[in-house]
Amino acid sequence: MSLCSAEYQKRAPSGRSLLALFCALLFLLQCLLFPCGQLRGHSLYTELFHTLREQYGFTFFGIGKDLAQVRFERAMDAIYRNMDAIEDAGEQFGIPPEVIAAVLLKEQFTRSAPDFLVVAFAPLRGGRGSTGLGAVTAKTAKKAYGYYGLSRRLPGSDQDILRLFMEDETEAVFATACVLGYEAEQFGYGASEYTSRDGTSMYEVSSGFGSALENSVPDNYVMVKIGKNGEEENVEFYGLTEQQWHRVYNKYNGDIEYANKTVEYLPELAELF
Repeated sequence: MSLCSAEYQKRAPSGRSLLALFCALLFLLQCLLFPCGQLRGHSLYTELFHTLREQYGFTFFGIGKDLAQVRFERAMDAIYRNMDAIEDAGEQFGIPPEVIAAVLLKEQFTRSAPDFLVVAFAPLRGGRGSTGLGAVTAKTAKKAYGYYGLSRRLPGSDQDILRLFMEDETEAVFATACVLGYEAEQFGYGASEYTSRDGTSMYEVSSGFGSALENSVPDNYVMVKIGKNGEEENVEFYGLTEQQWHRVYNKYNGDIEYANKTVEYLPELAELF
């Protein structure tokens, strides 16, 4: 083997590098073919974009600025077209809609690999990876849905769960809210006792931890808080502070920097809802 041949082998791009390049080119093509920006005229557009520019200043130069703006517009369009789903999921889990929307903005702005590639390679990667507007993993979804007695909403395999979140934006938003509610309760936030409206099944939590009894749970199972007087009360996390949501975001993604950035979107997004 010649020295030149050996040097070429050393410099040959790895499969991971080629995949990253392919994802970048695919995203660029997607941005060019599907421009967006329904919220460009909204007052919070400038405020949020300024926040992102401060957070990711190094990406806002030259062509990077244009791509960053496209990413931002696509993220905001995703929030705009799913506002009803965000509000519905927020109401069911007692989470302010801006808390859910902040995750969608963060995940869509920083998205790397397209969802269809994550789904396609899921069997080879042991079901790892995240998809959907809130970038929820199959493992976390099964844990959170099971916690609320909602496991039957999910398909059987990890790949099918990831495909569901990719294809169904409403379910992806629901999954985001479900995981946020689950993680919030792990800190002891929220209610202490739940039951279905018809009383056919009971779900109890002690200090924010618990497991669901899924026997005879109807498909339209709705959690409600039972107050001290025995009457229904809303299960809610509306009183949580930004610092408490910061803890939840950190648990959601497992990265303190993720939480630092995401919590900064809350004031502006609250104006949208």
